[in-house]
Amino acid sequence: MVTIADVARLAGVSVATVSYVLNGTRPVSPERRQRVLEAIEALGYRPNRVARSLRARRTNTIGLIVSNIVSPFYTEIARAVEDVARRHGYSVILCNSDDDPAKEREYVDLLLGRQVDGLLVAPAPNDQAVLAEVVGIGAPLVLVNRRPAGIDAPSVTMASGPATYELIRHLIEHGHRRIGVISGVPGSPSSQDRLEAYERALREAGIEPDPRLVRHGHAQYEGGMAAARELLQQPGPPTAICSLGTSMTLGALVAIREMGLRVPEDVALVGYTDTPWYQVTDPPLTAVAQPVRRLGELAIDLLLRSIGGEVQEPQHIALPCEVVIRRSCGCPLRR
Repeated sequence: MVTIADVARLAGVSVATVSYVLNGTRPVSPERRQRVLEAIEALGYRPNRVARSLRARRTNTIGLIVSNIVSPFYTEIARAVEDVARRHGYSVILCNSDDDPAKEREYVDLLLGRQVDGLLVAPAPNDQAVLAEVVGIGAPLVLVNRRPAGIDAPSVTMASGPATYELIRHLIEHGHRRIGVISGVPGSPSSQDRLEAYERALREAGIEPDPRLVRHGHAQYEGGMAAARELLQQPGPPTAICSLGTSMTLGALVAIREMGLRVPEDVALVGYTDTPWYQVTDPPLTAVAQPVRRLGELAIDLLLRSIGGEVQEPQHIALPCEVVIRRSCGCPLRR
């Protein structure tokens, strides 16, 4: 059966553009409109039926686009989304964008072509045009973990700035003044919020942030390893490192050990996101705990209510986080 994605592919446009032509919801250039109409005719596509299906007919499927399912953070979100979706009779199609805007667009087009009832998306940084198109055609959309500016859609995120600030203040209270940070994906709103909290905590303590102490691990285990090595091999290395992602934190811990250094005796290490693993590492890791499963549950609940027409105005939920103190920061183990 010919799908809307087939038409988009032949016409060389996005699924959203085909929808604009079918529904007349947004202006499309005459040249693009003609290409879409020619593709519809060539493929024998019936636009009236599928145009209605975008809003009226249910497929009981939901698309979930995350940056990388290998990340424990997104693994837990996906699990929560699937559990809630199945209880409501929905199936979930999972896609990994790898924080690549082009790949994200490809998956959005694919999922809309399969006529999913709604989308949950952890947006790739820097290019939100495709999500603006999704909002434009009226497809139910909920933003997960990241809320880029200019996208008028419901969102569920973490209020991680205050916890990052508290974490850095804790290191400062231990006497650290050269504190390195391993950030996630450049351009990500959550990464930016945490970096701003890091810099604010330093400045309020009379410490000028040093750009040489900032590295990006791109939310990857290998990125955390590489960033920790770079920080510790430079002249005037940090005496403490704050890693802003789970996989990066574990990578940083391995890199520190491979360099023959001890945590926290030679360098303190704190990180995100608290997991059961952090309790059994040597030493147990001080970290920011985030209600990850709750984020997934709230996101899918918000999407299902949007699909059912219960949500008229975008809602924005930011969940609070907390710091869990263990021994990697230099504190004695708390029981």
